[in-house]
Amino acid sequence: MKKVTIVLPVYNGSKYLRHSVESVIAQTYQNWELIIVNDCSSDASPQIAEEYARRDSRIRVIHNADNQKLPKSLNIGFAAGAGEYLTWTSDDNLYHSRAIEVMAEYLDRHEPCGLVYCDMEYIDHAGRVISDNRGNDHNLFLNDCVGACFLYRKSVAKSVGTYDPNKFLVEDYDYWLRISFQYPVERIPEILYSYRFHAGNLTASREAEIAEKVAALKTEYLEPIAKRLNEREFIAFCTGILLNKPDSGPQMQRIAQKRGLAFDPEARVLCRNSFDSAQKFIIFGAGVQGQRARRILGAERTAYFADNRKSGQVIDGVEVISADQAKSMQETYNITIAAGYHFVAEIMEQFEQAGITRYSVFQLLNLT
Repeated sequence: MKKVTIVLPVYNGSKYLRHSVESVIAQTYQNWELIIVNDCSSDASPQIAEEYARRDSRIRVIHNADNQKLPKSLNIGFAAGAGEYLTWTSDDNLYHSRAIEVMAEYLDRHEPCGLVYCDMEYIDHAGRVISDNRGNDHNLFLNDCVGACFLYRKSVAKSVGTYDPNKFLVEDYDYWLRISFQYPVERIPEILYSYRFHAGNLTASREAEIAEKVAALKTEYLEPIAKRLNEREFIAFCTGILLNKPDSGPQMQRIAQKRGLAFDPEARVLCRNSFDSAQKFIIFGAGVQGQRARRILGAERTAYFADNRKSGQVIDGVEVISADQAKSMQETYNITIAAGYHFVAEIMEQFEQAGITRYSVFQLLNLT
């Protein structure tokens, strides 16, 4: 049974830190070490971490002398680890009890695999399940599908290198892409992790900045990623980048020309972001982003959610309809796409095929 190093960086995370540590202790796979890296917290996080270290010899605490931010804290933690398999978690998230066991056994059985990941559910501040990522497109080159429940080999880390401090907010996606250029990345389709959305986490508080950095990262790796995509995936990939980084168009055109593809950057994103202020909205996407859009728009401006996987349900008091139903209503209601930026391009492709021509992208709407 190989040792697993779990790094847990924390900065003022005392509210949920005990829950996160307890989820590690509760693992059915017991050959682990937990390295908590306290990044100059001013709350009770250091005391909580030290309390657990006194109780369990497998838990150690490193106190940074200066605030290092996440990528450097991860590197500090892993440099102190001795495990053959590596992973990290957050102070506000939870492992399910079998998570490490399932992933470690998978790596044991699949020697070529460099990184394995599992599905996860999304919970709110109180631990209530909001949705999950099972229906996502699990194509790492189109979106960060790895999520927060993963395990990789120390030998892979030695080959790929450390987390890049210049990639703060996208350090994980950057790392997964770097791994994927050298090793197979594989998925276990089982929910084994709970990812918490709340006002204090980075995903919720810096969503727009993260989206911009994802677009910049994809642009940086445009050449190696493009080689791994088919024609339809390539067009969707480029469209997703253009939503945040329109100056990348010329570079995309050059790569498209090398592949013998016609790609017009302006045609992919122009004239798609207007709406009629007198009409209510159909929000395309009933997941985390869709529910966020509904809260921002308000109940009085939300007519329906549209989501083929959840059609017929009622979410937050709003009926969920199908894409076909939304198509017949596009002159009566505003249709807006409310999904992660990495999915927007694919939904736009679906709209094109379905004949939905009047729509907007929620993140780009000027609602003032």
